[in-house]
Amino acid sequence: PQEMLMLEVKTIKAQLPTTSDDELLKLAERRVRLGIVLSEIARLENITVTDKEINQAIQREIQNFPGKEQKILEYYQNNPQSFEALRGPILEEKVCDFIFEKVSITERVVSISELKRMIES
Repeated sequence: PQEMLMLEVKTIKAQLPTTSDDELLKLAERRVRLGIVLSEIARLENITVTDKEINQAIQREIQNFPGKEQKILEYYQNNPQSFEALRGPILEEKVCDFIFEKVSITERVVSISELKRMIES
């Protein structure tokens, strides 16, 4: 969706301000597509993020900023949308863990020409 793509472009631009517009668009499109695929796998496999996992993420965040525990707690209490910023990466990690459990990886040596054919197809 165009709105998701433009939002991701803005996010990447803030993180990587010197990136060209072409590169920004390519990276944003890749991230949006990946997010959609991961969300669909999560939906199909009933992978969810629990309140306990969100709370653990908040606790990790608090540990990273000693002395600012109360401000961090207040931030999350006053900004419900901030939970979504935590939920996304947790869900992505759980979906990736699910995928890695299901696949088997084998190593093999490939020639340069074979690698080129794989990339081009």
